[in-house]
Amino acid sequence: SIVTLQPSSIGCTSAMVGSLLVFDGGSQVTEQGICLATTPNPTIDDKKMVQDGEIGYQYWSRITELNEMTTYYVCAYAINRKGIAL
Repeated sequence: SIVTLQPSSIGCTSAMVGSLLVFDGGSQVTEQGICLATTPNPTIDDKKMVQDGEIGYQYWSRITELNEMTTYYVCAYAINRKGIAL
């Protein structure tokens, strides 16, 4: 399972978002990142930011090029051979 961490350093056009991988289901995670949308409950079919480098249990990323006065929704995700966790 994966948890979306509380966004921080929120500015007019950027924010820091993160995830915490709690349990990998006994299978190595092959992709981890953040989904982003302007509608609730984003999925990997929306815009996604894939973690660069080594996959870890905690991941932070700065989202940039956001539009001012727009509400964004984020959701952490992780993928392994057992499926997708949001």
